[in-house]
Formats: sequence, C-alpha cells, structure tokens
Amino acid sequence: RARIGGTAMRDEQVFQRAFAENTLALRAARLLVHDTIGEIVRRLEGGEPMSMQIQHELVSAVTYQTRVCMDIVEFAYMASGSAGLRNPSILQRCFRDMCVGAQHLYVDPRTFDAMGKGLLGLA
Repeated sequence: RARIGGTAMRDEQVFQRAFAENTLALRAARLLVHDTIGEIVRRLEGGEPMSMQIQHELVSAVTYQTRVCMDIVEFAYMASGSAGLRNPSILQRCFRDMCVGAQHLYVDPRTFDAMGKGLLGLA
C-alpha cells in the first residue's frame, strides 16, 4: 500500500528493513522448533525417556515461535492499514487466528519459567 501522497511502502527503507527483520525472525523461530523437535526425536529414539526437561524444551520452543509469529502477523496487519480491517480480509483472518492461538494455555509465557529453572538446575 502507499501512504497518502507517498510512495508505496515496499519502496520505503524503513519498511524494507522491518520486512527483512521479520522474515529472518520467522526463519530463525522455524529452525529453532525443527531443531528442538529433531533433537527430542533423536533422544527418544535413543532410549531416553520423556522427561520434564524435554517437555519444557519443546513447549518453550513452541511458545517462542508463537510469540515471534504473533509479532510478525501484527507487523503485517498494522502495515496493511485499513485494508486489513475490511471484510473479507485474509490478513484480518490471520491476525484473529494468531491472536487466538497466542492466548492458548500451551503457549503461555510461563513455559519459559520452567525451562529456565531446569537450565539453572533449580527444578
């Protein structure tokens, strides 16, 4: 979209930077989850039992990815201006769905507390 009297947002350096940063954040979060799940599968296949530490690592990785995805969807939604508000809008649907998903108990930020305790040897 273009701002009133301005150039298209895609041509603005500030938007380009934010777009690149959000793209990299999504890729990094995706790799984190794939790496975490892959490592957990390897450990379980090697005979290691499912422990609280493993569960905390998994849930924390998914929680982190959800937080990153929420930030990215919010960026896209806000950048869309009023177009994101109109019905039907795919972006509005993505924003609403992400808001619902980000509020799920499974991805509560307190999952980081349990992982942190485990990493510090306090659990």
